[in-house]
Amino acid sequence: MEKLKSNLPILLFSFFFAIVLLLDTKLTFNGESINAFTNVMWGTFSFIDIVWFCFFFCLTYILLKSIVKLYDKLPVNKSDKKNIPIFKISFFVLVIAWLPYLLTYFPGGVYYDTFASIKQVENGLSGLTNHNPILYTLILKLFTTLGEITHIGLKGGLFYFLILQYIICTFILSYAVKVIYKKTISKWYAYGTLLFFALFSLVPFYVISIWKDTPFSFVLFLFVTFLLDKGPEFINNKKDLICYLLLLLLICFLRNNGVLILIGMTLILFFLTKV
Repeated sequence: MEKLKSNLPILLFSFFFAIVLLLDTKLTFNGESINAFTNVMWGTFSFIDIVWFCFFFCLTYILLKSIVKLYDKLPVNKSDKKNIPIFKISFFVLVIAWLPYLLTYFPGGVYYDTFASIKQVENGLSGLTNHNPILYTLILKLFTTLGEITHIGLKGGLFYFLILQYIICTFILSYAVKVIYKKTISKWYAYGTLLFFALFSLVPFYVISIWKDTPFSFVLFLFVTFLLDKGPEFINNKKDLICYLLLLLLICFLRNNGVLILIGMTLILFFLTKV
């Protein structure tokens, strides 16, 4: 049973990844991305698909197990790690590295879904739906109102929102670098991760996007990083348990299907604590 518990993350990942790979071979899309879901068509399923699923599952499982075994054999050398303020350094580096994107693309990237939320705000929140998460729309309402109060208009209000998002995203990724620095066998993994966050342009572009997916994605990333940092033992710590529950609530309210993550994680946590 202990062996099953240790292999559970790899088994679950292999299972769901195999499903994704299988469905990818069956999914056909005809039409524009803005059209109805009826343009998405599924191919015919047959016995051979079960064979392909088993193949994808076994291949993924074997590859992941091999990587884990290889990682476990690497010599642990923590002598090269100095007690440096890695979080503060990461925060400073990311703020400076992303600053040109923040200033160049004032007031931030605005997309179709964002316009829909702004329209709901301008209409006094009438016709409010959770297609664009209500929490996200209410936050936009707060900052657009702040823009009006300070006489800088809609663009200024959106930029206020972007500044807050910018700081929060920087905090989350700096925390991730800190966790990697603390957990991994070498400091260079953390340094490499920091350079990736700072220099890979898609990261700052995502950070400056005023879009419902940005808050959700970063909160989800924070949630995963929190679990990596604390491990299953967090349930024995009242403070960590409260943080876990708050993150799950944010995931639910920042995505209309976020409740599925809550249900799935609750079931996994229950299994891990009972086995």
